Amino acid sequence: MAVCTNKPTSFSKKILEFLDLARYFNAIVGPDLAGARKPEARHLLVTLESVRASAAETLFVGDMPIDVYAARNAGLEVAVVPTGSSSREQLLASSPDHFLERFSDLLKIVQREAA
Repeated sequence: MAVCTNKPTSFSKKILEFLDLARYFNAIVGPDLAGARKPEARHLLVTLESVRASAAETLFVGDMPIDVYAARNAGLEVAVVPTGSSSREQLLASSPDHFLERFSDLLKIVQREAA
C-alpha cells in the first residue's frame, strides 16, 4: 500500500507516524517527490512506480472528487469513502467505480477482486 497525497511528503509522514499508521505503507508520495499534484496522472504513476505496482493491479482509494479525477487520468480503478471534506453527493457526482459507506467496506472489494 502507498499514500499519494497533495500534502508535503514530510508532513504526511509525520501525521501517519503520529497515528502509528506509517508502518502499513511502503511509500508516502507528496507532490514534492512526484513533481506533480493530483489530479495529474504523473502523481499517481510515480506513486505506483515507488511500490512497483501496475495500474491493472491497483485500486486507488480517496475521499474527494479530485481523487476520482486523478485516478481517471492515471487509468486506475477508484473507490471513495466520505471521510473528508467532500459530501456524499459530491463524491457520487464524480462517478467513482466504488462508493464505500465506511472504510471497512473496502474489505468486500478487495476480497471480491482476490477471488
